[in-house]
Amino acid sequence: MNFKFYKTLNRKGQSLLEVILAVGIFSLIASTLVSMSLGGFSSLRQGGEYVEAEAYAQQGIEAARAIRDSAWNKITYTTSAVTSTGNIWQFVGENTSSTVGKFTSAISFSVVCRDASNNIATCPGSYTDLNTKQATVMVTWLSEHNAINTIQKVTYLTNWESRDWAQTDWSGGSGQTIWSSATKYDSDDGNLDSYVCSSACTTD
Repeated sequence: MNFKFYKTLNRKGQSLLEVILAVGIFSLIASTLVSMSLGGFSSLRQGGEYVEAEAYAQQGIEAARAIRDSAWNKITYTTSAVTSTGNIWQFVGENTSSTVGKFTSAISFSVVCRDASNNIATCPGSYTDLNTKQATVMVTWLSEHNAINTIQKVTYLTNWESRDWAQTDWSGGSGQTIWSSATKYDSDDGNLDSYVCSSACTTD
């Protein structure tokens, strides 16, 4: 009788131990699955952020090209943000940046030097190419773990596709720091004469 009672207690003890082990194993597996799921969601979210940042960087490149096409001498900034007004891209101003959501972007311009064979070279090179600029678009954002992420795109802009501005009578006067009007000029040192030439004007 006592032996049977002992065997019953022993079986109950084994059953309790099995339950505890099973619960422990299940908890370990569940926590691993949850951790993997959260990590997967975090990776997807981070990947989405990189895709969005890439899009903003590419947009900056296209904006710089559009401004170059309108007039080469509008590229007078070292670093500037861009904005679109009436579907026309414009620079915001020196040392500015633009922020959309968590993303901050700016475009930097630097001179381009060439070697004796006219290939792009590290400055100073043989000469500075006044008809080429290096444009770098940088996009930064803060991740969910407070880490600063950065994406940048680099391209070269040349003068060959930009608009040529013909000299006119400059009747619009002075005050044009960034070229936008063919009738105006930047400043006058007192030696500039502007007038409207009539049909009677002749050239040598």
